[in-house]
Amino acid sequence: MSTSKKSNQSMDNVHNDKDLIQLAGYHAYRSYKKRDEIEVNNKLFFVENVIKDTDTGFEALVVRNITPDENGKESHDGELIIVYVGSRPEPSDWATNVDLLKD
Repeated sequence: MSTSKKSNQSMDNVHNDKDLIQLAGYHAYRSYKKRDEIEVNNKLFFVENVIKDTDTGFEALVVRNITPDENGKESHDGELIIVYVGSRPEPSDWATNVDLLKD
């Protein structure tokens, strides 16, 4: 579980498995750009990078938890979270999945 407490963080601003599931299960499928902010369960995540490879269909978000601590100071633990996008409900995405099985 991702709740290890860093020295500069209270438990209220540390991301946990529930936050990661919401990032992967919902937010990964939305359209974000670099430098967008995402709010998840009263925590704030900064989009460091958006990866979209149109040739392979690979998609991912790289985010960082920037939820302020109890003193209002932004978290800077250096931890990056990579949120992978799974198959979309589109015929072209499923055709790519079938192609992957051929090799």
